[in-house]
Amino acid sequence: MYSKDLWKTLCLYIRTQADGSKNMSVGQVCQLIKQLHEQCSPHNPVNPFMRVAPGGMLSLHIAAAIRCPLRLMQLIVKLAPQTLCTLDHKGMRPLHWFCEKGHQGPASESKCLEKMRFLREGTLDAVATVDSDGYSPLHLLVVCNASALLVQDCVT
Repeated sequence: MYSKDLWKTLCLYIRTQADGSKNMSVGQVCQLIKQLHEQCSPHNPVNPFMRVAPGGMLSLHIAAAIRCPLRLMQLIVKLAPQTLCTLDHKGMRPLHWFCEKGHQGPASESKCLEKMRFLREGTLDAVATVDSDGYSPLHLLVVCNASALLVQDCVT
């Protein structure tokens, strides 16, 4: 598949997540991100990680929301560092998406801490940024019943 086709498949996954008809696993999406990475080279003028998906999300927003492994998020940032600070159409950074959805599920608390720290370390005001609904990443952690350790780490 070419990166354009991979990106369309990734966008399809986002749409199926939004309407509740999940037909792709998180593992399959991680595989798509890996394939996009393999096709991204210094000679390719269009960085697939900077393509905007439905909802104004970039690949790092998606990876943070669907609990992709930290190493994949690190690859995306290595290839497109600006994704760490980019706001989607709702004014949310990847850290917002992690705090809303990415910390939930079977991952260990230590892995969640590593991901949250990675997503906030590259931006000085990441924790203070509020989305279009007025929520900061800290608000989202509390509203979404995150562990006390994640909440505490977010404010320190």
